[in-house]
Amino acid sequence: MGTFLFAAVGAAILVAAAYVGIPHMLAGMLTRVPRVKIPKNPGDYGLNYKNIEFKASDGITLRGWHIPGKGDRVAVIVHVGNMTKYGLYVAGFPNKAMALYDRDIEYLKFAQGLNANGYDVILFDLRNFGDSDAANNGINTYGEEESKDIIACLNFIKNDPTLAGKKVGIVGFCYGGMTTTIAMGRDPKAFERVKAFVFVQPTDESVAKGMNPVIKMLFPRVKSAMRTRFNVDVGATQDNFEIYKKIVAPTLLVQSRYDQWVDLERIKRAYANIPEPKEILWLEGGTHRYDAYKYFEDHHDDVLKWFDRWM
Repeated sequence: MGTFLFAAVGAAILVAAAYVGIPHMLAGMLTRVPRVKIPKNPGDYGLNYKNIEFKASDGITLRGWHIPGKGDRVAVIVHVGNMTKYGLYVAGFPNKAMALYDRDIEYLKFAQGLNANGYDVILFDLRNFGDSDAANNGINTYGEEESKDIIACLNFIKNDPTLAGKKVGIVGFCYGGMTTTIAMGRDPKAFERVKAFVFVQPTDESVAKGMNPVIKMLFPRVKSAMRTRFNVDVGATQDNFEIYKKIVAPTLLVQSRYDQWVDLERIKRAYANIPEPKEILWLEGGTHRYDAYKYFEDHHDDVLKWFDRWM
């Protein structure tokens, strides 16, 4: 009896430790993404480019590429939360499972299509990614701090003699789309020259739950651990539909109809809050969330049609 009781108590302690420890482990995974090297630059795609850098309001240096165009329009591409200005480099992760996808995603192919149609293209790394500075002890804050990077990029465009005066369109993928929306609420004046947005599956609280069944089961505790351990209130940015009301230019929202990570009803609710003019483009192919990001390597025309309409 004593041995059984001892074993039962030991098992209970292990279960309790797991119940407490696993949410903290998952919180760490969601807030600290490995920094992945950048395997290619625009020159590898036959594009002329310049390395650029600019500082956010808190002194963090952001680094990127400027691909010069031949017209009066600039497209800014803002990356997904585990990517860089290059895109997704699967081999760069310590464990390929951490890439969340089995193929590279190359924003530079997308940029190539925009540039061929006369657009200047800006791609840059958000803080803690790629070549940009580390910040906040390497913690990703789901747009809270990264929104400063979007504003810094727009200020760079405003003050650069080769870009000043040009109309701006922003393509925000997932994390980049949500971060851009948050930035609009913080500093709408910075967006005065932005004439159009394309948001490709802007990240939502339901995405984290969809990534992993354990995260879904323990999500309230994971959120709590993110807040108490890392000071990241993911609910303030990922569960806040009011921020969509602050969008200041015509918006095309792109969403895969078969994205298995996200709650599509939440996407519809977000879309309902976006001011007119707006449209939603439902992608019909692919079941992995990242299939929609891969789609734009060869389908820049969807973005060009929207930009050409409003810019």
